[in-house]
Amino acid sequence: MNYAQNWQQFTAALSSYVAPSQNFVYADTAGNIGYYAPGRVPVRTPGWDGSLPVPDDGAHRWTGYIPFAKLPHVFNPTDGLVVTANNKVTPDSYQPFLANNRVWAEPYRAERILQRLDTGSPLTLDDVASTQLDTVSLVWRDLKPYLLKTQPKDDLSRSALGLLGNWDGNETLSSVQASVFEAWLMKLEEMAQDEVPDVRLTSLAVLNQLKTGGALCRNVPAKLESCADELAASLQAAATDLSKRMGNDPAAWNWSKLHSSLSAHGAFGSVSAISWIWNRGIATPGGTNTVDVARPDSGTFHQTHAPSYRQIIDLSDMNRSRFIGTLGQGGNPIGSHYADMQPMWRDGQYIPMSSQPQDWGSTQTLTLNAAH
Repeated sequence: MNYAQNWQQFTAALSSYVAPSQNFVYADTAGNIGYYAPGRVPVRTPGWDGSLPVPDDGAHRWTGYIPFAKLPHVFNPTDGLVVTANNKVTPDSYQPFLANNRVWAEPYRAERILQRLDTGSPLTLDDVASTQLDTVSLVWRDLKPYLLKTQPKDDLSRSALGLLGNWDGNETLSSVQASVFEAWLMKLEEMAQDEVPDVRLTSLAVLNQLKTGGALCRNVPAKLESCADELAASLQAAATDLSKRMGNDPAAWNWSKLHSSLSAHGAFGSVSAISWIWNRGIATPGGTNTVDVARPDSGTFHQTHAPSYRQIIDLSDMNRSRFIGTLGQGGNPIGSHYADMQPMWRDGQYIPMSSQPQDWGSTQTLTLNAAH
């Protein structure tokens, strides 16, 4: 694939890709764009989709693999855009059945990217950069009508709910609404735990329960008989939690006080005596299913998943391309380049991806001498 000169050579290389399926996007200097999801995806006998265990009775067998030409792909779509955010890329009518049709990521990030890029005008590098950094929550857009009807159980809950009334859903560092919303959503995602302990719902599953007055809203031990009861109780629990973390004044619940990245070292990050040497963190914007990936972990509000590498390629002038990583170029935790990119990454800055020395800034050349 690294030697491909066009779409035909690119897809020919992908045709032998047999690892678990991945999203591959394509662009070339002639203005062509495309997408392919290669891999060996089994074709199953009718009536069995692979989502549940089945008897070893000979009736549930793979009958081959989906032919490469029938795997999800597109070349030069009419809208001139290819967007992939682990979202569902096939219609419900797609055949043969894809086993991962049940486990696509929620659609919010892909939808927001399309909103930002489908401008009808030529896109600039800055347009793409601002899209990568977008922190508007479409999850809030969908949950808003249900959340704002909540009847608060106490004054603290009432004050917290009042903050959300005119919120635009942008989870900035200074937003107090982001703290209220994410803490509340975190509690709502627990609504199934009286039936199945330790299971957390997705935001889309929460929405579906609130839309339909679903059974998961009811909690007999907690005396919750409806989704209205669930909303009031979860808001109270979220407001109480936030007050313990940041005080009793909701106006002071800035998202930056609560939400921060956690880049934990794989080997030493959990060793309490030395973890402080290796681990790094910084207050970050964004939240659940924002384009700038920043989902807070339950209980800690740490962001442990993130866009670990951002890149923008200008195929008309490669030296105008940009990139940034989460930490730095150095592996020595006490070195100056271990995490010097972190503030730039958080604040949406980029480094030139250029072959021109004048774009490199201050540089240092190291020479490796082989031992004789």
